[in-house]
Amino acid sequence: MLLVFRPFRLGNSIEVAGKSGTVKNLNLFMTELATGDNVQVFIPNGQVWGSALTNFSAYPMRHISVSIPVALDKDVETILSTLHVHLEHDERVLETPPLSIGTLNLTENVVEISVQAWTKADDLGAVRADLVRSLLPLVQALGNAAAAVA
Repeated sequence: MLLVFRPFRLGNSIEVAGKSGTVKNLNLFMTELATGDNVQVFIPNGQVWGSALTNFSAYPMRHISVSIPVALDKDVETILSTLHVHLEHDERVLETPPLSIGTLNLTENVVEISVQAWTKADDLGAVRADLVRSLLPLVQALGNAAAAVA
């Protein structure tokens, strides 16, 4: 059935039967994956066909969603604006569907900022890592500036 319906191809990143990795081989009996740390995993095709399968490589675009808790004493508007400018200038972030940055939740101690963007599937990991890496100094710098003004 896998060879007929082809829910994935060689080189696709998938998750199936509790395992995830890149498809390296597919034959009549087994599907071979290489995990993220390059461990070889064989899954009997009966288990592959008989369980939910997620193909991370099926579509050319992927959605990034990051949630950032920010202390209430920080300058949230400046953080939102700076994040928006930062992502608009990142060529890997697609213009359509549009970028979405806003406040998501409010608690006693923090306001939760939501960042949602679309990128090419191949750029997902790098864009996500760069976004998260850029957040800490941004929040610290703007937070310290806001505290100094107050």
